[in-house]
Amino acid sequence: MGSTNRRAEALEIEELKRWNRMDSFDEQAVPDLNSEAIDFRAASEFFAPYRQLPSRAWSTLRLTTEHQGRQVPTIGGLLLFGKDRFARFPDAWIQAGRFAGGNRARLLDSVEIRSFLPRAADEAIAFARKHLTQESIIEGVRREDRWSVPLVAIREALMNAIVHADYAQQERPSGSLCLTTVSRFENPGLLPFGLTIEDIRQGVSKLRNRVIGRVFHELHLIEQWGSGIQRMTSACQEAGLDAPSWKKSGCIFA
Repeated sequence: MGSTNRRAEALEIEELKRWNRMDSFDEQAVPDLNSEAIDFRAASEFFAPYRQLPSRAWSTLRLTTEHQGRQVPTIGGLLLFGKDRFARFPDAWIQAGRFAGGNRARLLDSVEIRSFLPRAADEAIAFARKHLTQESIIEGVRREDRWSVPLVAIREALMNAIVHADYAQQERPSGSLCLTTVSRFENPGLLPFGLTIEDIRQGVSKLRNRVIGRVFHELHLIEQWGSGIQRMTSACQEAGLDAPSWKKSGCIFA
């Protein structure tokens, strides 16, 4: 990590093995369940504005995969649309909080979002809209209402946190939104192997969760891989704010 060495933990070793196999955690089969563990009706409703999903699309999207001659859910399928997903992944939810001042000493409002991941993203953005402030800027004869932090930047940071979370890790929510005098997004997991923070700033992307990323892309929740970081930066700079900063613990907006 940077200029220091430390012993890799078991989860990191497993991720390195998957990376070497060009595999992702959310593509793995869950062989002890059958395909009925996926709520295909809910998934179809999410896709309805964009296209119909015939039964063969479930495996094409890798919501299910073949295992020993039968269709079983993938981890990504469970995380996205699993009927009882919290039994297997109890921490696959998003927490959001609004705090007084510049630290987390006094909590003003909070919510635990446990909807299907595509809907959870919208609900987290709604929480941010509820607490972000607006100001009216008058230029000439026109008035423009501006958010204290551009919503496009909030949206891109949130989608990035969901799609790139390390869902193999337990005991931590998959995504956290903390609103103090800054906006902070956190998700579990180190950067993918071979990726640096400077790479992220340049728009280089390595997709950790291919199933979740593919579905979010098809649902128009994310666009081209790596483009969201540059949109976040441009939106903040155009609003007169500093560019977002990234740490191994998450993304921060001043």
